[in-house]
Amino acid sequence: MYSVDLDTALPVRLASVLRGSKTIHDAHELFTEVPELLKSPFKRWIWKTIGKMTMKGFDCRITVNYSLAMILGDTYRCAFTPIRNLPIDKELSTAKLEFQRPYIWYQGVLNQGRGLEEMITAMTSLPDFDLRIAGEGDRSLTLRHLAEKSKAKDRIHFQGWMHPSDMHSWASNAWLGINLLDDSASNYYYSLANRTFDYVHAELPALHMDFPEYRTIIEKYGVGELLTD
Repeated sequence: MYSVDLDTALPVRLASVLRGSKTIHDAHELFTEVPELLKSPFKRWIWKTIGKMTMKGFDCRITVNYSLAMILGDTYRCAFTPIRNLPIDKELSTAKLEFQRPYIWYQGVLNQGRGLEEMITAMTSLPDFDLRIAGEGDRSLTLRHLAEKSKAKDRIHFQGWMHPSDMHSWASNAWLGINLLDDSASNYYYSLANRTFDYVHAELPALHMDFPEYRTIIEKYGVGELLTD
């Protein structure tokens, strides 16, 4: 039985006991350190308690990078194996899309702390570029309202949810990809977002924050630039 993050850990462990099944826990992030929980100490305590109750009971534990494997291993006193989440290999998109200006591209969930507010604000200083945002999330309405108030509103486009093949086409035609996480939550600081590899797969250079896992990728493969502030 397969558990993804702490919100499925307890039911999977209980069901596995009843069925006698082997179990895998897949930690996509530092669940207790997401921005949405930082101001809710009681909720964080509940999730931390569930983690301590369940982690050692899994037959196998995996996570998305080496930083998280070390942190989670120290937290729960059990081993986590890092497995990077790379997209399935396929040919680079040759689709020719219609657009007026070169564009900056973001794909992913629209949540707090992903630098999208700052990017929308910065568009007034980038008159030769459009900003295209693919995805939806908790900040969808807030971001749309911010864009509507911007002098650059005609150059800010919300693509909504898209099929992966369509996102690949848009990413392949973009000028720059962005992954501008803030460091207010250690969940972001130690992350390795899926879009990192989606951008690489689309041969799209990207701007990432100078956080440990992104620094490792950029310094080794030279597929983008790091932003320190």
